[in-house]
Amino acid sequence: MFCLFLFIYLGSTVRGSAVSPRRPYLFSDGEDKVVKCWGLETNKAIRHYHGHLPGVYALDVLVTAGRDASARVWDMRTKAQIHVLAGHTGTVADVKCQESDPQVITGSMDSTVRSVLPSFIHVDLC
Repeated sequence: MFCLFLFIYLGSTVRGSAVSPRRPYLFSDGEDKVVKCWGLETNKAIRHYHGHLPGVYALDVLVTAGRDASARVWDMRTKAQIHVLAGHTGTVADVKCQESDPQVITGSMDSTVRSVLPSFIHVDLC
């Protein structure tokens, strides 16, 4: 076994990662409240996404979930946060989306799972 990539995430615990299905990017999230976009061709951090006040717990390209009981949807091109998915009362510890079915599914430490069909699906969500 050998290591294909090693990205050093200084100063924080890494909580999750996801690979873009369309672009050569890897995303990582952590306790430092930042989602980093890594270029798989350059092996360097090329973008940073900020928005969750406490740490980021999970991500799926490119929806993040965090301790602030929310999931956030990001525009990959502009790095802008375009929507906040609220409703959980505890840390959102998992998030999933898929290209073929434009819903966002979140799992929370409040013992609930939410499935949302966002009305804003006019961007590359997954």
